Amino acid sequence: MRTNSVDTFLLAGKELFFVSLFATIATITGNCSAEDRTVKVTLSTALASTADKVEITESTKILADHKVTSIARVEKRIGIYHRGLKRFVLWNGNLTRGERQRSLPKSRLAPHGIPLKDFGDGRVGVQYEFNAPDPGVFIVNTTWTLSPRAMSDQNHVERKGNPVLLFVEPGPDYDDQDKTNDGPDDGPSLQEFLEKKFDKNPDEFGVLLPSLN
Repeated sequence: MRTNSVDTFLLAGKELFFVSLFATIATITGNCSAEDRTVKVTLSTALASTADKVEITESTKILADHKVTSIARVEKRIGIYHRGLKRFVLWNGNLTRGERQRSLPKSRLAPHGIPLKDFGDGRVGVQYEFNAPDPGVFIVNTTWTLSPRAMSDQNHVERKGNPVLLFVEPGPDYDDQDKTNDGPDDGPSLQEFLEKKFDKNPDEFGVLLPSLN
């Protein structure tokens, strides 16, 4: 698995610039005065292939009389990897035709409290290892719900995590034969459909990012 720094790459596209800026602000805020009110989210790598496993770590500080009763994640694809150009493309708008979501656990609910790992410095949280999703650019948002241990107290608290970005390239054994859900069985795969859509009208489709190589 590669752990290349992609800081320069993250600033290449206009949409991604604002996403990256927002994530930076959220992280800075989380490390300062609002640290106790945010969930810190990190990935083991920002650049992976479909053959890799990626680890996500989420942690926060909670009071002894509180417990974490739910963890929810939303994974959204905001771009593709164009195999012909060997480049990532951020798309404009919301393009979800035939979208598969098969990587991160989406949510967890435990009224009696989710078991948490002690990370030190008063921070507790969870770690998950997951298979990198289909090729593309993904943003992951996390929300935790904290609840008082006393059943009579219904003052639940919601904490947001900083958004994280994951860039995924096709691995050597990547199979793109997933069919779109609104076309014939012998129609193009989702990957091929999106590549052709960009080739036909690149300016309307999205932003072509610089090569990582």
